[in-house]
Amino acid sequence: MNIIEFDNVCEKYRIKFIKKGKVSWEEIWALNNISFQVYKGEVLGIIGENGAGKTTLLKLIAGILMPDKGTINVYGKVSTLMELGAGFNPEFTGRENIFVNARIYGVDEERLQEKITDIIEFAGLDKFIDAPIKYYSQGMYMRLAFALAIYVEPDILLIDDILAVGDEEAQQKCIKKILELKDKGKTIILVSHDMNMVSRLCNRVILLERGKIVKIGLPESIVQCYLESIGDKKGIAVLTKSKLRTVFNNGRINITYDDNILTKGLGGYVSYLIPSANTWFSSLNLSWHIKNLSYDTIIAEGITSNGFIAQVWNLQIEDNNLKLQIDIKEDITEEARIDLLLIPQYKKWLTLNTNGTFPSFINKFNLQELDLIDAIEGILGLIP
Repeated sequence: MNIIEFDNVCEKYRIKFIKKGKVSWEEIWALNNISFQVYKGEVLGIIGENGAGKTTLLKLIAGILMPDKGTINVYGKVSTLMELGAGFNPEFTGRENIFVNARIYGVDEERLQEKITDIIEFAGLDKFIDAPIKYYSQGMYMRLAFALAIYVEPDILLIDDILAVGDEEAQQKCIKKILELKDKGKTIILVSHDMNMVSRLCNRVILLERGKIVKIGLPESIVQCYLESIGDKKGIAVLTKSKLRTVFNNGRINITYDDNILTKGLGGYVSYLIPSANTWFSSLNLSWHIKNLSYDTIIAEGITSNGFIAQVWNLQIEDNNLKLQIDIKEDITEEARIDLLLIPQYKKWLTLNTNGTFPSFINKFNLQELDLIDAIEGILGLIP
């Protein structure tokens, strides 16, 4: 059953520009032809870079904004956790603000008296509940707002990155409560830049870019797609051929096959030793630009802070195979290696003349190296 429906929704703002003393106005489309549905009882994540339209989307659901085009249907009572301190009077105490906001949410006196103790206890404000909230820290604001928003028992809870304000203990407490609401069948829309939180809490995720939906799907694939796109755009390029997709992003690669993620996190990158500094550096520390891009080839150059070309990557897709050649300037490095972070489903490795099982991962400071110097032609295979 759908609890929220967006059908070809558009929202625009008029922005004032002043250039050389001349004033002009321009219409900016914050959202452009957005269509999606939210199912009752699901946790939906909304991710994207700043300015993608995430907060505008939440304001449309909450009824704070009305769409310029399209239709929106919301079935149920909505509670919002958006701008920190929004709806609170700084001169009122925490307790007084609870009573005022409870009236706004339509909670009657009897019901509020039943809940007031739970709200204060969850907020963890102790005696400060009777102090004007203008003296509250951001974390105290967040805990009070969250406690009030959940204890008015909404059908739909909107959260706009507000959890990032609190300390670790407060965040974990709020996450636990979100999971409880999820188990009770409440619908939650979560906007966050914390991809670990999105992956942990959400059933589905929407990726927004410049006011448009790029993808909707399971957290693992959508979060990975988002992470692949973050960074200096001059150093990002994508190769897609048949079922194989490779993203080069400023000194690292991520690989998917038939929409299945093969690499995770930083994917694949190069670490190299510079003798003069006696230090290992990463290809991620270079400044990258795409020198050449065709339907099956990416050529990228990595430049040091001094302006010297340190690495040249050549990626090609041929017959569902990814060929990667990395040229490292010998005058700046003595030793180099490729670090490839794979999904944990890969359990075994093989070469043309031997095979084995990957050792258990303990931590990044206690890595176990595989002796593969005899691998013929440097070929290494991976088996799930």
